[in-house]
Amino acid sequence: MPPAKDRVVFFELAPIRGLDDIPQGMMSIIEAISDGKLNPPEGELLSRILTEYAKAMTSQDVELRLQKVEQGILQNDQQHLAHPRIKL
Repeated sequence: MPPAKDRVVFFELAPIRGLDDIPQGMMSIIEAISDGKLNPPEGELLSRILTEYAKAMTSQDVELRLQKVEQGILQNDQQHLAHPRIKL
């Protein structure tokens, strides 16, 4: 028996523009499974894709926040070097 081929599926997926949209995207997948537009393995695959997307977005967000913190520390250090405090 030849291996099963993937099929083209059509269903309404909520727009995913950021992390806040992931739960609605998951709900779209669940609804598509319950309506018979997706079978469970297809839904699982799409859910994993959204999960990986969320991980990537989270990593990017953490990286950007870390850069801001590091820049703030650097600027603070530069200010202290430019204006050292003299104790009397």
